[in-house]
Amino acid sequence: MIFYGIDKNGDDFLDRQEVASAFMPREPQYAEILNERGGFYGDETDLRQIFQKGTREALKNFFKGFVECEVGLEHIR
Repeated sequence: MIFYGIDKNGDDFLDRQEVASAFMPREPQYAEILNERGGFYGDETDLRQIFQKGTREALKNFFKGFVECEVGLEHIR
């Protein structure tokens, strides 16, 4: 469900633009802040250190809410 929600062009592949637009804030000032940040190039070997704890929790809550919303929509259909 999440994959097909992000795959806007329907080619069964996620390109950089689709992933970026899925997580980019809609508010211009927040999007600008994210665009000004440097990239992550994979130097960290401990995967738990890639995101701070608060960010990991926020992503977990996002995915949980997204899936619950999709399940609810399927029940309605």
